Amino acid sequence: MTDPWNLYIGLMKSTCLFPALILFGLMASPEILAQATFGFKGGVNHNTMKIKFTPTVPFGFNVEAPPNATASGLGFHTGIYLNTTGDATAGLLLEVLYSRRSSAYDYDYVLGGVSSYTGRIEYRLEYVEVPILINFKATDELQITFGAAAAIAQAGSFLDVGTMKYSSPQLEFTNTYKDRGSTTKDLTKVVLDVVVGAQFEVLNGFHCGLRYLVDMNNADNSDQTDTKSNVLQFSVAYDIFGRRKE
Repeated sequence: MTDPWNLYIGLMKSTCLFPALILFGLMASPEILAQATFGFKGGVNHNTMKIKFTPTVPFGFNVEAPPNATASGLGFHTGIYLNTTGDATAGLLLEVLYSRRSSAYDYDYVLGGVSSYTGRIEYRLEYVEVPILINFKATDELQITFGAAAAIAQAGSFLDVGTMKYSSPQLEFTNTYKDRGSTTKDLTKVVLDVVVGAQFEVLNGFHCGLRYLVDMNNADNSDQTDTKSNVLQFSVAYDIFGRRKE
């Protein structure tokens, strides 16, 4: 029997036109579009990525995995939005964003009792995020949002710099390494995020917002790691056109 969660993820992957269909519906509703606002936004991402490594089995021998890790770092996001709330109590907030989720962690561990590794690894993951959010107006200035976002993978890379020290009764040596590469092929094409946040209109048409995104499925489709991110976004936004306060 098909796993309901995998079926849902499959549907998300196969419905890339869903936001476009919503926008088409809004365009066909002059009453909603008349009080909608459209604008640009951008800001900072703070990404916390939890990484669970799995052992490898080359030539039939089990190889111990590195310890689990938590990487964190700063990135950014920028894009456009359409807010249909207007004078109503609730509405839709639709966005298309480019989002860079960067993170890094320092490691120091021993494998097999003879090889020690010390260094730092940095990750950079790039997505197109498509949030589809329900927007509630708490006050004229404060709006609360929640919903889901599809994070569509575009590219991934890593930089690993460190030192390996091998020590046994028969042999000792130290080796430094710098490994840079792409992780694009290992990224899950679509990651589904649960989203909750708020935004406050500081000046007429100018907003500041805070949002939290939680990955619901593994961002790594390889069999070596289980990776999920929590992303805190701070953004500023400006209504290019649409309803303005009198």
